[in-house]
Amino acid sequence: MNDPSPAIADLQARWHSLLDPDRALAILPIIRSGVSRRKLAGYLNCSPSLVCRLLRCLPADPDDLELSRHCQISTNELERRAAQANARRDASHKLAMELKQTAKATGGTKAILRWLASDKCAAGNAEQIVQETRSMLMRAEQTGGLPKHTAPIGTKLQEIIRCTRPADRAADEMDVGWFANWLALWTFFAFPDRTVLWGALDGALSQVSHRSWMTKL
Repeated sequence: MNDPSPAIADLQARWHSLLDPDRALAILPIIRSGVSRRKLAGYLNCSPSLVCRLLRCLPADPDDLELSRHCQISTNELERRAAQANARRDASHKLAMELKQTAKATGGTKAILRWLASDKCAAGNAEQIVQETRSMLMRAEQTGGLPKHTAPIGTKLQEIIRCTRPADRAADEMDVGWFANWLALWTFFAFPDRTVLWGALDGALSQVSHRSWMTKL
């Protein structure tokens, strides 16, 4: 089976002289170019399952690829080690993402506490406000009442807070629902990652439940 693609024609000519790790490296760019695994297998006169196996070997560590090139481990062993390497990378990536989310949530908690402390009415009723905010967001999530749009990329936090301020509140008037609505709105737009949003609110609730929370800012 012939193909006009120079890359496939070159690989056809070299296929039987290549070791499995180098076969895998050679077929990867061809697959990425849009050629299906089954079609490529036909051009190379091999089974589609072999193409799949070779591709599964690629995530192996460089040292393991080199061992395979020197026939010190089998292709089956290389595939097994590649799966282990993939799992390690996935776990490392997941941990990095979790740490990043935790850091953002911590920053979000600090922003919420500063916002509460900036108004004497809000500061005096901080725990009620945060609790009501969480309830509002939970109900909105369950009923599909969350806003459908997001803040433009790059919008500063202070701008989000300013733009989401509800109207109709007199100076020094205490209204837990009014503050909670505002807090729900600005945190929703400021923290589009729901894990970060809930982490920030939970952290704030934990802080404001202590009388001395403002002294820690």
